[in-house]
Amino acid sequence: MAGPTSGKRKARADDDVKRRMGGPIHQERHVKIICVGAGASGLLFAYKMQRHFENFDLTIYEKNQEVSGTWWENKYPGCACDVPSHNYTWSFEPKLDWSAVYAGSGEIFEYFNSFAHKYRLHKYVKTRHQVSASTWDEGDSRWHVTIKDLQSGTDIHDSCDILINASGILNNWRWPAIPGLHDYKGTLLHTANWDSSVQLEGKHVGLIGNGSSGIQVLPNIQPKVKHVTTFIREPTWVSPVQGLEQHVFTPQERRDFASKSGALTEYRKGIETGLNGQFGLFLKNSTVNNATHEYFVEQMKQKLNDDRLISKLIPDWSVGCRRLTPGVGYLESLTKPNVTTVYGEIEKITERGCVCDDGNEYPIDILICATGFDTTFKPRFPLIAGNGKNLQEEWAKEPRSYLGIAAADFLSHDHGDCGTGGSG
Repeated sequence: MAGPTSGKRKARADDDVKRRMGGPIHQERHVKIICVGAGASGLLFAYKMQRHFENFDLTIYEKNQEVSGTWWENKYPGCACDVPSHNYTWSFEPKLDWSAVYAGSGEIFEYFNSFAHKYRLHKYVKTRHQVSASTWDEGDSRWHVTIKDLQSGTDIHDSCDILINASGILNNWRWPAIPGLHDYKGTLLHTANWDSSVQLEGKHVGLIGNGSSGIQVLPNIQPKVKHVTTFIREPTWVSPVQGLEQHVFTPQERRDFASKSGALTEYRKGIETGLNGQFGLFLKNSTVNNATHEYFVEQMKQKLNDDRLISKLIPDWSVGCRRLTPGVGYLESLTKPNVTTVYGEIEKITERGCVCDDGNEYPIDILICATGFDTTFKPRFPLIAGNGKNLQEEWAKEPRSYLGIAAADFLSHDHGDCGTGGSG
């Protein structure tokens, strides 16, 4: 005797047959798609669907009030991409007038936002809507999704044939796990949740972290503040790849990209060829790795020009073990008279500052946490398969996917960003 699940599946199949019989032969089956996130992945997906398919219904739920994902969220001083700007675009949608080799976050936001306007992709997007749960229903072979309307605070429900998780990994920021963090009575900031109303001028600022965000923040706040105390746990390699140093494009260079046939393509291909040619850099003790190590050490020594800084900041591990960062102006900032560098662990945070493992307390007016994101691949919301498995729990053990986009047992679900996102 057929159960309710098989009955629902048969009814759905019958409806599908009726739709097909009512149209011309080979007509595409109508497909309802929900995409989570309107950052780069979500926008590109909408563009591709619009360009290549007709019989579909797409809704993109975006938690922010604007599209562009991490490039709308991250607005801290100095925020930029550490990939050369002209290569941080879609090949079919170049931007001729990037201001510099490494463009700032505002400029990158405008690139993606303009792309969405140009191709009228906003019609698919519901902003200020955050997906909170999703469950696969074996009966009707659909995902049932719960979404919170962040303006009204109410939950709404939707369903789809295909669920795309394009929520990204560089927007789920996290506070450092340091005792007493929220006992601090001064102004507490996180780089990924920046409050632009906070005035840094004339203040003693503490900066936790020397990853990509911390390295960008320091040289941009150092000239403005009274003093910066930067807290560093580990050394890291800071140097641009040779030939890809920061450079502000002149008006003539930008005109050449726009008017000279092949100029931009040649420039982009040159960057890609150079970067791909650096693959040996990641092979320990290879000729390229050893040469790059020597180059980076020499560059860092020249910019630091201080034995104590050199001994603490230049790693003793190989170049390529962690993500590299060009670090425009960072090393030079560490040498300024209004910058104090503290090495080691922060044991606790008090009402007025940070207590470190050197036994000292460092009082500060503003504490900036450049402590990054939760870059694990597990979804931010329960994603339940037909057999009851939750992808959050499955990938908490070990993230595994097929060809980088699909997970076993999770039908009609694509995880749109299973790439490593850079080591480190």
